[in-house]
Amino acid sequence: MVMRETFGGALLSQVKCLVCKGESNKTDEIMDLSLDLLGTSSVGDALTCFFKPEVLEGANKYSCERCKKLTSARKQMFILKAPKVLVIQLKRFDGIHGGKINRNIEFKEGLVLSDFMYDKNQDPQPVYNLFGSIVHSGFSQDSGHYYAYVKDATGRWYCCNDSHVSLSNSQDVLTEKLNLPTPMGMAYQVPHVVSL
Repeated sequence: MVMRETFGGALLSQVKCLVCKGESNKTDEIMDLSLDLLGTSSVGDALTCFFKPEVLEGANKYSCERCKKLTSARKQMFILKAPKVLVIQLKRFDGIHGGKINRNIEFKEGLVLSDFMYDKNQDPQPVYNLFGSIVHSGFSQDSGHYYAYVKDATGRWYCCNDSHVSLSNSQDVLTEKLNLPTPMGMAYQVPHVVSL
């Protein structure tokens, strides 16, 4: 229950007929987002690709129940319910036996998801702050070493490498992507609002 309240969100997969404008909607609960890195250079680009609309046409037409025939349609994902903590997993390994995608992937301390929300009035500006990053040092999924950067409640960053924990800073976290060790995932949190 606590896990779902903290990490749980929902995506809406929508197919909209371009002839009659009828919609087919399917909701999927999520605990994280897994983002493809092919053709992207940043987490922002990968999110844009993930939520980019796809036109179904030609041999890939949509079977519209309202039109009772195959039609062109637009298929798109939206965030229906934004989680309190957003975990993003970067697909750094190319297939089961493929190599590691070692190129730089830019990410920032802040992440705004408003462009990807289904109902912009429900949560018009879901803003997240980075508070963790998992890093892989190595060349393949068969070897290497994982360590993490985490931010405490006061805003201090730490590097957690096995039993060694050392003070770090946001610059170390954000420039880790420039070195051979590569971020594999990150966690973003909605800032807490204190009411007086």
